Amino acid sequence: MVRGRTLCSILTEYRAELGPKPFLDLKDAIMKGTGVDVGLNGLNARFIPLQLQNWGIGQLLKVDIGSPTPEDLAKVRDYGRSSAKEEMGQLVAFFAKALPLPTLLNQIAGRWKYEHSSGEAVIENLDTAERTVNVRITRFEEPSRFYCAFIAGYFEGTGQMLIDKNVTIEETACVLDGAPFCEYTATW
Repeated sequence: MVRGRTLCSILTEYRAELGPKPFLDLKDAIMKGTGVDVGLNGLNARFIPLQLQNWGIGQLLKVDIGSPTPEDLAKVRDYGRSSAKEEMGQLVAFFAKALPLPTLLNQIAGRWKYEHSSGEAVIENLDTAERTVNVRITRFEEPSRFYCAFIAGYFEGTGQMLIDKNVTIEETACVLDGAPFCEYTATW
């Protein structure tokens, strides 16, 4: 399995191909959450940060982001899980001991707006007796099957660190299937 890596670390590998100015433009666009025109591997396009992240993950895992197979989506989900553990492991472990579960989940959901140019993550229906919780993503303007798989893995990895090592995530609603929002249900 490929360990989680940040988009900037993936892009660093393409610095020679890009040249210094386009590379810095990309890093700036990522930090500001804006789009940028770029040519990579013969692809000339305007990328927004989420598309760039998908492209970077696709390059790293060697999967087709345009029409991923079920096997590709499984790789992306595994990558999302490892990314969560890599990026948030120590922080989540510390706060999991210090904060009540509802507060901690809402704090993590609140990070969505800092990492995405659209949408909002909301925690709903936390039931510790039934051992379930829903994460609903509303007003997200850039969904793709590829990113849905990454998010499911990322939520699963976070839940495994935060709640229980046996947390599983199921995508229970998706705007790509006509739902008004995307929803992920965690059980443990």
